[in-house]
Amino acid sequence: DLHSFPTRRSSDLNLYAVAGVCSFPRRMRLHLNREFQRVYHEGKRRHGQGFSLIFAPNGSGDEAGRRLGISVRKKTGNAVRRNRIKRLFREFFRLHQARFPKASDIVITVRPGFVCDSLAALDAAMTPVLRRQVSA
Repeated sequence: DLHSFPTRRSSDLNLYAVAGVCSFPRRMRLHLNREFQRVYHEGKRRHGQGFSLIFAPNGSGDEAGRRLGISVRKKTGNAVRRNRIKRLFREFFRLHQARFPKASDIVITVRPGFVCDSLAALDAAMTPVLRRQVSA
């Protein structure tokens, strides 16, 4: 019967997601071209395999005021691949915000040839880069 498919009940939803704990709010993102350009010109760069992290203080005064922008060139792959890469970096940032500098804007630029298909692989690639950032 076509009408006997299961329905989603509110009790099935993850309570943390409903409460917004697992979200990535707009205030934590870089949106405007001028915001990206400021980070490119003023920031410090750390290079990983197939990607670069650029950090610049944002002057927010908020200790937790980290914002993220991600730039993936079209040469990296089709739209599905580029969006997958961006989703992985956003999720990594959301889960590991404390590993990034406080009160800073971060831009991640992904170069063609970047290969990462899971969050665990991205964690392995990002850990040495973030360690260098802290020590420098």
